[in-house]
Amino acid sequence: MVSVAGRGAHDMHRGYSPSGHVPCLHHDGFQVWDSLAIVEYLAERHLGMWPLDPNARARARSISAEMHSGFAHVRGAFPMNIKMHLQGCEPSLEVAAEIARIDAIWTQTRAEYARNSTDKPYLFGDFSIADVMFAPVVWRFHSYNVTLSPTAQTYCDIMRVHPAMREWKAAALAETVALPDYDDVVLSKYGPVRREW
Repeated sequence: MVSVAGRGAHDMHRGYSPSGHVPCLHHDGFQVWDSLAIVEYLAERHLGMWPLDPNARARARSISAEMHSGFAHVRGAFPMNIKMHLQGCEPSLEVAAEIARIDAIWTQTRAEYARNSTDKPYLFGDFSIADVMFAPVVWRFHSYNVTLSPTAQTYCDIMRVHPAMREWKAAALAETVALPDYDDVVLSKYGPVRREW
């Protein structure tokens, strides 16, 4: 077991990931690493992973790429920890600006491409790669009790009950490796509300 708690490339990953990073997809003896490369590889093999409409697909790719390459302040301020639901704290100006941008992406995309439909509740109506790319930030916002607009909060709530998200959370809760240094830093800064385990 290798800790992936914000430590970058790790030599112990290189046995299954040439870059030393995760994720790395193994399919029929072929390896694909980097999340954007993985989703494009899968999208070429499975219809409907991107929206079918060309404009919606271009927008989905744009916001997915923005998520992939951006929001460093949010990533740094809110380390990934599905096991905790914390009190949270007032974000810095840089973090607040990135939260506002993510909130705007979700709100505008839902309004423009999903028409805020309740029976098609994801960013582009149906679940797509764009939702996959934002899934980690959904968990971060939940874990750190981030205040969002009503539309963005509803989107987060719906995402958290998606079967894949529930499976991800169950796997996180089943982990037995303790990371006390990692958890203690998070707890000291954000204060506990409850641990999910």
